[in-house]
Amino acid sequence: MATEFGKIFAALASAKVQYLVVGGVAVVMHGHTRLTADLADSATRESWIEDKGLMVLSLWSPSFSLTEVDLFVREPFPFADTFARAVSMVIEGTSIPVASIDDLIALKKAAARPKDLEDIRELERIKAEKQA
Repeated sequence: MATEFGKIFAALASAKVQYLVVGGVAVVMHGHTRLTADLADSATRESWIEDKGLMVLSLWSPSFSLTEVDLFVREPFPFADTFARAVSMVIEGTSIPVASIDDLIALKKAAARPKDLEDIRELERIKAEKQA
């Protein structure tokens, strides 16, 4: 996860973008080893949401061939509250805001896909180990 994600996080930090790492990348950053693999105006995004059921935009670049970044087209959670509970982690000298384990578990429960259910089990295990 180091080099490609490190470059992306450094670029976000230098551009002073407020963001939060969630999903599979956040699960990995909390300690569970697993694989995870264009922007438009708000009217266009709303059309994609309503007409096509779009939840995220997936970005991929040949410059970062092993890294796919998903951007939510609509916040599926209260960003400010979730951001306030974020855990700061450092990758290659850049501080990264990562959703808390409790928030990740809540997001994964809402999605309830098979890989989310596995992530929930692992996140609960990691949380229990940290509390022990």
